[in-house]
Amino acid sequence: MKKPKKIIPVEEILSNRLIMEIKEQTKSFVSGLNFINKSELYFNLNLGELEILSDAEFTDKDKVRLALIKKIVCKYYGTSFGVIIQRKRDREIVFKRQVVQFFLDQYTKYGLVKIGNLTGGYDHATVIHAKKVVNDLMDSDSTIRNEMREMDSIIKKALLKKK
Repeated sequence: MKKPKKIIPVEEILSNRLIMEIKEQTKSFVSGLNFINKSELYFNLNLGELEILSDAEFTDKDKVRLALIKKIVCKYYGTSFGVIIQRKRDREIVFKRQVVQFFLDQYTKYGLVKIGNLTGGYDHATVIHAKKVVNDLMDSDSTIRNEMREMDSIIKKALLKKK
């Protein structure tokens, strides 16, 4: 004798799918938090975006410089750091990440491996390439050269205020 088929209400099916979607989103969120923990920074989650807390939260001089550089570059280009560290290869996003890596190398004592890890989990060779790309573009493109000089000036002024 066959067992009668169980009829599942539509609400239950939808709620199960919703639960599965929430679980997937939670996994993404947790992996993002794991990255934040590895980078040893303090962040505030604000409507799905990562926002650096005030510089007063930091104790290490390089951490303050790291936060300033990220904040200045992101503000200059009108983006968030969460966008910059995405593992995307869009030219626009990659260049912004390269600029952050360039300035971190210039203004902190962090090694190339640490800089790569702090900017999305990249290796030292990627940071070397980023420095070369930025230097080459500054040599060949006056617009990029002016942007970099302007950001460099903003960073220097911000660092002077921190002393």
